[in-house]
Amino acid sequence: MKIIILILLSVTAYGQEFADVTVHKIWKNRKDITPVHGQKYSWPLGDDTARYFHPTPGKRMRAVVTFIDADAPTIPTQPTTTETVVDDRNPLIKYNPAWSPFTGTVYQDGTAQYTATLNATATLQFTGNRIEYWAEKRMNHGIAGIKIDNEPEIEVDLYDKQTTTAKAMIYAKDLAQGPHTFVIRMIGKKNPAWQTDFPVGAPFRNQASENNIVIDYLKYYSLK
Repeated sequence: MKIIILILLSVTAYGQEFADVTVHKIWKNRKDITPVHGQKYSWPLGDDTARYFHPTPGKRMRAVVTFIDADAPTIPTQPTTTETVVDDRNPLIKYNPAWSPFTGTVYQDGTAQYTATLNATATLQFTGNRIEYWAEKRMNHGIAGIKIDNEPEIEVDLYDKQTTTAKAMIYAKDLAQGPHTFVIRMIGKKNPAWQTDFPVGAPFRNQASENNIVIDYLKYYSLK
C-alpha cells in the first residue's frame, strides 16, 4: 500500500515556535508505525532526519504526519447551493397590468402584490433546481394556478379560516438544474369551505375580492 504523508514542521527555538512548513512526501514503509488512513502522528525530528528539511542551526523541529492511503476511495464533493429571494417588487417578476401593491409589516421588505382580475399572471424566469412561492393564507384569498415550463397547470389554495395576516410557503417544487419559467395565474376560484366558515351575514363574508391571490416573494435555489 502506497502511503502519501503530509508533514507539518513546527520550527522551535528557545521554547518559541517560529514557523510551520508543509512538506508532501511519499513514504512506502515505516516499520515502527502501522499506517492508518487519516491517522495523525507527532514526534520530534532527530538530527539525522531533520537535516533533510534544512533546519536553521540551533532550532528544533517537530513533525506531524497524516497518513493518506493513495488507493482509498475518495468522497465526492457535494455541490453547493445558492438561495435567491425575489421580492414582489423585483423587476425579475413580470406582472400583467392587473396587480396592485400593498404594505404590511409581515411581508418581505414590507410589501406584497395582489390581484382580483381573472387570468392576471406573474412570471419569473430563473435558472435553478428548486422554486418556492411565499404569500399569505387568509379568509378572503382564493386559489391560484401554478405552471412551470410546459407542465400542466396545477391549483394551490391561499384560503385559510383566519382573519389575521401570516405569510406561508404556498408552493414548492424541486426541479432539474437549468432554466425554468414559473407562472402564477388568477383563476377566479375559491375554496368551498368558505361558504360554511363564513355564511351569509357573518363577519368578513361580504368583503370585496374574495377570490384574490397574493405574492409576497418567490425564492429559487441553484447549484454552483
